[in-house]
Amino acid sequence: MVPPDDATALATAVTSLLNDAPTRARLSVAARQAALARFTLERLTADIADLYRQLLAR
Repeated sequence: MVPPDDATALATAVTSLLNDAPTRARLSVAARQAALARFTLERLTADIADLYRQLLAR
């Protein structure tokens, strides 16, 4: 993580990742696993159904 509004820290972090293949791979796998867990078809359809219920209850 980098502080907000700190372009230098962001550039340093990106450069560090560019030079660190194992960390890039680990972060990539973790991000994919998180996305697959969070955005399942079942969860998305349930969330949309809940939204419709909330809107209809107004």
